[in-house]
Amino acid sequence: DLDRMVERTVHENLSLFALDMHGKVMGVCINGVSSREDWDHTVQDITANFQDSRARPLAAIRQEMHNKAVRIFDEVGTDAMFGIKMVGVDPSLRGKGMSTDIIRRSILLAGCLGFTGLKAEATASYAQAAFLTIGF
Repeated sequence: DLDRMVERTVHENLSLFALDMHGKVMGVCINGVSSREDWDHTVQDITANFQDSRARPLAAIRQEMHNKAVRIFDEVGTDAMFGIKMVGVDPSLRGKGMSTDIIRRSILLAGCLGFTGLKAEATASYAQAAFLTIGF
């Protein structure tokens, strides 16, 4: 289920990848557009689309949060925000600033593209720490 989400999102051409000099992916920020319409679904609508039954509870929690926070679009005055959807870093680079750097670059990209709002989700502890370092 996450693979489908990543594949769909990567095609928006907003994601950032950090490669070493041999082309190996060392870090990634899966970025995409988050629109008001994406947040306006019932929990049942969202969880019914998940094939992995273990992922359904997480999807339900995420959608509940979206349903409660959809007002953010009105507060920001937009129907679409830049979304940092997933951050991944090679385990050997954790604690060395890779997450913080790729998140900062994603924020800069959002600004350069004219987005007036940015939303982020972080479930991994290293990503949460990086967002806190940046000021989220």
